[in-house]
Amino acid sequence: NHTGMRYIEIFDNDGFGVIVCAEDKPFEASVHPYTVEMLENAKHASELFRLPNLNVYIDGGQRGVGGDVPAMASLKKPYKLLHFKLHSFSVVIK
Repeated sequence: NHTGMRYIEIFDNDGFGVIVCAEDKPFEASVHPYTVEMLENAKHASELFRLPNLNVYIDGGQRGVGGDVPAMASLKKPYKLLHFKLHSFSVVIK
């Protein structure tokens, strides 16, 4: 997952693809030859098989997964997404 993105373009060898541009604030993106379900269900990388098309995932943000202390998930305030708060972002897809 890449953070702080304002622009991403993904094209195949024939020039077909997609461009995503941030409208207001940066977004996060990841590109995989797997679906989210495949990644969640695989216990080992050897269980994954590449799909013929790429899956592009665009997110406004993600909650952090850890903190400064390895055994404790205590995130610092800038990395938290607060509950019960509307979170939004805008992109243009070409």
